[in-house]
Amino acid sequence: MKSMFSLVSVSKSKLFSGFAAMMFSLALASTLVVTGCSAPAEDNQNTAENAVQAEATLAVTVEAIAPGVSDFEPLSQAVEISEEGTVYDALMATDWELDVQDSQYGKYVNAISGLATGDAGSMSGWVFTVNGEEIMESCETYVLADGDTVEWEYLS
Repeated sequence: MKSMFSLVSVSKSKLFSGFAAMMFSLALASTLVVTGCSAPAEDNQNTAENAVQAEATLAVTVEAIAPGVSDFEPLSQAVEISEEGTVYDALMATDWELDVQDSQYGKYVNAISGLATGDAGSMSGWVFTVNGEEIMESCETYVLADGDTVEWEYLS
């Protein structure tokens, strides 16, 4: 028969080994949660920067006028486009009826709200300015800045 001391010693030994195993498991789990399960700080920073870039937009105003055409009502609409958005992107963001065609020089705006090239004579059509300045490039290549105003004018 075992003595009382040896039984207590065995129970303490089992208790200690169970406690030690539990503490080791907790320490391992904590280490995995803190270090192994999270992305490196650089990845977290890049993800946050990408999210900000993905959400970055420009607020611009798009207008359309046709001074020589009596039945055309002037249009104006504030739109939001992506940070690298172009004049073309801003026009497409409006809710206006548009006819845009591809040409050898880029996108060509044939009609806005039903008023098309040639409707007021063979030399009539749409041109655009940005903040009152003539732009000598395609509407699909000119990149806008926040607060810009794009004006499409029908020349007749």
